[in-house]
Amino acid sequence: MSWFQFARRAPQPGSMLPAVATPIAHVIGPGMLSVDSGRLVHADEDGDRQATVLIEGLELVACYGRVSISPDCLAALLEAGVAVAFFTPSGGKLLARLTPEADPRLVGRVMQHRVLGDETQRSVIARGIVAEKIRSQAGAARHYQRQGKPVKGDDLKKLASLEERAGESSSLDELLGLEGAASAAWFSVFAKLLLKPWEFPARSRRPPLDPVNAVLSLGYTLLYHRTLAAIQAIGLEPGLGALHAYRAGRQSLACDLMEPLRVPVVDRWVVSLLNQRRVSPDDFLAADGDGVRLTKEAFPRVLADWERQWDDTRSGSVVIDRVRAFAHDLREHGQSPRMIRRELTVAGIDELA
Repeated sequence: MSWFQFARRAPQPGSMLPAVATPIAHVIGPGMLSVDSGRLVHADEDGDRQATVLIEGLELVACYGRVSISPDCLAALLEAGVAVAFFTPSGGKLLARLTPEADPRLVGRVMQHRVLGDETQRSVIARGIVAEKIRSQAGAARHYQRQGKPVKGDDLKKLASLEERAGESSSLDELLGLEGAASAAWFSVFAKLLLKPWEFPARSRRPPLDPVNAVLSLGYTLLYHRTLAAIQAIGLEPGLGALHAYRAGRQSLACDLMEPLRVPVVDRWVVSLLNQRRVSPDDFLAADGDGVRLTKEAFPRVLADWERQWDDTRSGSVVIDRVRAFAHDLREHGQSPRMIRRELTVAGIDELA
């Protein structure tokens, strides 16, 4: 498995927990993280060790709920280049992210700013993102139609028409309108795919108003975070996107690049999760002012289910490929890295490149 989950389990006094090697560690609170001989250790509130993972090879520690980190542990993680993310207990909202000092590679970011600062080039890239997203929705609809699901030919025609229009659009406002229309068309199809007792009247978020939306929001949050990590890994600026405008506190490029991955990575997982009854309506609760969310008992199980499908479908490679494709698009639309590096050298800041 390429993942490891820190969840509460019965302590085993006197026993040594084997250290697990993994790139992603999910830590479900309450509990405390510490470091011991190059290993990340999770202990419960009573100090009993629950799990141990090697820091070597670790890329991200995702903490859900009340998770404390010792100063020595935090220093060891950041020195090893490991990011730490803090989520609400339900996983529906990212509260904060601690990352090591940014990679000093400057060439890719200079190229990104120049390409996306040109409205014509930005429009071309945004057009490709929207067209690719609609293509993924149409592909999923055809997949379910072949399985005998109630997907009508009119649904496919509408998505095909919107994809064609998106490929020809030169206006960002129009692209956003087409993307919204395609999402509405897809969610109309999505609702028909779900078996009783599940119902999906409409997409709702912040907060999700029903169990289906709660699981969708969780999946999108996890996908967003993985996409963000991949962007940071290659040294691009995550706050500067093509389709999504800059907004303080939002990583717009991550929002851009996850758009074509929503259906294949998240929506199809949700259909499988619900229709195969791997969760039940009893696994959800309504919280005042917080919509509907998974219960504390069900959340670790659903998170583990997500990680299994992420591993089985090699979604991590899909995300990395998507980010690399964007970097390739930047090179296609902008100056060559060699020319930018030469400019930086002339400016006397070649050591940053």
